[in-house]
Amino acid sequence: MESKPIFVMKVPEIPEMWATVRRYLEKTPELTEDYHVIIVSHSKDDIEFECFNSPYTPEEFTRLQDLIDKINKENGIKEN
Repeated sequence: MESKPIFVMKVPEIPEMWATVRRYLEKTPELTEDYHVIIVSHSKDDIEFECFNSPYTPEEFTRLQDLIDKINKENGIKEN
C-alpha cells in the first residue's frame, strides 16, 4: 500500500460551508486519490488547510497559501 500525504481541511461550524466542501470533494476525486483527506471543525470564520508528509517544497505551499488567501478575499472571507 502506497503512503499518501494527509490533507486536513479546517472548516467553520457552518452547515453551508460543510456542504460546499463535500460537493467540492465529490467533484474532485483526484484530491482523494493523491491525499488522505480529513475534514475537521474549527471556531474560526474561514477555511484553513494543513498538509503533512507532503513531497512538496515550502515554496509550493507558499504559492498555494497565496492562492487560498486570494480566493478567500474574493469571497469576502478574511485572510489568515
